[in-house]
Amino acid sequence: MMQNRFLRIARRILPWIVLVSIVLFFANNAPNLERSKEYILTIPLSTVLFCLVLALVSYFLRLARWLNYMSLSSIEASIYEHTLIYFSGLALTFTPGKVGELTRGFYLTQRGVPFRYTFACCVSERLNDLITVMFIGAFFLAQYFHPAFIVISVLMVPLPFLVYFFLKCLSDISETGRYSPIVSDFVSVWMPRIACKSSLFSFLAWSFQGVVLYFFLDQLGAEVSIPTALSVYCLSLVIGAASLIPGGIVATELGMVWLLTYIGVDKDLALISSIGTRAITLLPAILVGLLSVFVLSQKEILVKGRV
Repeated sequence: MMQNRFLRIARRILPWIVLVSIVLFFANNAPNLERSKEYILTIPLSTVLFCLVLALVSYFLRLARWLNYMSLSSIEASIYEHTLIYFSGLALTFTPGKVGELTRGFYLTQRGVPFRYTFACCVSERLNDLITVMFIGAFFLAQYFHPAFIVISVLMVPLPFLVYFFLKCLSDISETGRYSPIVSDFVSVWMPRIACKSSLFSFLAWSFQGVVLYFFLDQLGAEVSIPTALSVYCLSLVIGAASLIPGGIVATELGMVWLLTYIGVDKDLALISSIGTRAITLLPAILVGLLSVFVLSQKEILVKGRV
């Protein structure tokens, strides 16, 4: 009872916390807005379009990871349907922990895939993302804070295999228990051959988005290397996720600004680069998600009309 009451209160006040944070953030930076406009105008349209292409490529790399999971299911659906179903989840990518992406289960259940399998895939995606961004982000910590932080990257490498080993042991223990089916689903998506492909797709996807940050910084005249930009971007995603704010909005941007200013990037440049990167990598995903939901809903209407 107390826990449910706490969650209800948290859901009510969280949007206000986000709103107040945004207002305070821009109020504190209001004197610099005019200067920021001048910087924005220096970014060529070709750079913005190229960054948009990089973001779209990252979406398709994440789609490839999802198809890697779906290849283990018995679903009878075309690549086109799979693509629409996956992208439909992006409409709610701003939810805490991206739990809104579980809505894919609604479409997959209609096609014979148990919701527990969708749940296993979505949770595995988030864990795979966390492993990847921690692996990349730790390089910044090792370079600018203490070399010992490189241990984090080293530990992330065998972690997918350790997860599989843990799940396999759990599966053997609960072989006849009520949780056996969902544990088996987790085991299947963490098999070494599946996990290796998923990790590769995750690494490439987040790297492409990190390159978007690099191009914004480069066009604005900030001297930051590609590895550093990738590491800053991934570390800011960890900060955003840890905040539990939907989509990491404000927290991710502030984390990015703090990390960039820590290494000597001008505050205005860091602010513009962080907002620009987040806009390019987040907003198109939501639009693509909404479009996919619309197309899927129209398909459902057509199917019901024929019946």
